[in-house]
Amino acid sequence: MPIIEAKNLTYKYCTGTTYERKALDNITFKVETGDVIGIIGENGSGKSTLIKHLNGILQPTDGSIKIFGKDICDKRYRNELWEKVGIVFQFPEQQTFEDTVFNEIAYGLKNLQVSKEEIPVRVKSSLEKVGLEYESIISISPLSLSGGIRRRVAVASILAMEPEILILDECTAGLDLLGREKIIDIIKKIKKESKTTIIMVSHNISELIELCSHIAVLKDGKLISFGKTHQVLSEKNVQKMYFNMFPDYIQLMHKLSETFGNINAKSMYIEEIEMELHNLLKGFKDERN
Repeated sequence: MPIIEAKNLTYKYCTGTTYERKALDNITFKVETGDVIGIIGENGSGKSTLIKHLNGILQPTDGSIKIFGKDICDKRYRNELWEKVGIVFQFPEQQTFEDTVFNEIAYGLKNLQVSKEEIPVRVKSSLEKVGLEYESIISISPLSLSGGIRRRVAVASILAMEPEILILDECTAGLDLLGREKIIDIIKKIKKESKTTIIMVSHNISELIELCSHIAVLKDGKLISFGKTHQVLSEKNVQKMYFNMFPDYIQLMHKLSETFGNINAKSMYIEEIEMELHNLLKGFKDERN
């Protein structure tokens, strides 16, 4: 059974008014447990609206979406979703409000009615997952930390709740190179050590290639492509829309393919591209000999 299943999902803002706008239009897809899904799309394409359906913040105007096999339109079930689906919204460090890092992470655990004995265990474990030392940081105010560290604390506060589905909305946006690398390492660690299903919204295609098993492409509220990462990014319409955002090494492969013709331009991963370039250079060497 899919962990997420959307059928003809449609959502309209301000229904029945002069401001009515269709934000999602007849979207159908399935996500299996343990998948890492990347979502890309231009501003206004429906990305944020879609992820707000995944924990019941929004409900469909038409169609349906099931999480763990249950329809989110069931209010009794929808009110429990936050316990299983964790969302780290864009710039979460701006939403911290507790006086210490410990209390910031413990806040959600208290709402889950986790025992007093278990709360410190979970706080420590979640901080370790994001590469922060428990003893040296728990008494510090989140507001006194750098933006990158505060974001890692925000991620830790969600991980402490042990969600089965983790949603990351532009989780590396605005961070410097070191901050982005730290967040990417956290996601890799989660992938390796758990069966958590991860949904990532990002404009950084390099990150999606590195981390995601599948990609969904949204445009004007429609799902124009969904599938395995290398297949979606090999589609001509997707490349036409996002080619300038592709990593330089993939753009290079396409230019070489146009020039020489015998290059596999569908290669997405460094190892494959290294092999393609090796074979190309070897061919030049053989021709000279």
